[in-house]
Amino acid sequence: MCRGELSTSSSTSTVGETDVRGQEAKQASLSEPLSKRPRLSDSSQCALSSKSSNDRVPSNMKVTMVIEWIKPEIRTLLDKCSSIRLWIQLLIPQMDDSQSIGVNIQEDLVQEISRVEGDLASYLESLARYYTTRAAIISKKLKYPNLQDYQRGLTELDEKQFIVLKLLVREMRDYYCIVHDIITKNLTKIKKPRSDNTTSLY
Repeated sequence: MCRGELSTSSSTSTVGETDVRGQEAKQASLSEPLSKRPRLSDSSQCALSSKSSNDRVPSNMKVTMVIEWIKPEIRTLLDKCSSIRLWIQLLIPQMDDSQSIGVNIQEDLVQEISRVEGDLASYLESLARYYTTRAAIISKKLKYPNLQDYQRGLTELDEKQFIVLKLLVREMRDYYCIVHDIITKNLTKIKKPRSDNTTSLY
């Protein structure tokens, strides 16, 4: 009986000492500065970085290049139309009862150029909406990687945007031609909307 009690007490003391040593070692490791703590190996860091880089979805560089080229062209045409509209408005004479054809032409030109300005401003807004729509599809694609429809929707969006940019370039060409045509054909009426009837009386 005495030998059993001695063995039981010795094993209990050994377990207690082990627990105390484990707690001391744990506290010592926590008290060490960050510089002395073990770090991740280079292979582990490369694996984490590659995992984060694989989650990134790059922009469509072809579409982005076209957008970055066309945005300054839209702003340039918008500024020119604004200057022409202001020039015609300043040439409109004071209103009176005898409204001439030249004044009506000036007002029609102002309305047409204002319409062009509105279309160009909406085109700039559509370019910004492309990026937000694409970002929303990409976030859904990363959240649900098993759904292939999001990948297909992303491809369709890029193709659609490229077609829209192609049509936009044609529209800008047409706007240049229209504004130039209406100004050259009505330049005399724009500069002098009312004819001088006093010279024709004599």
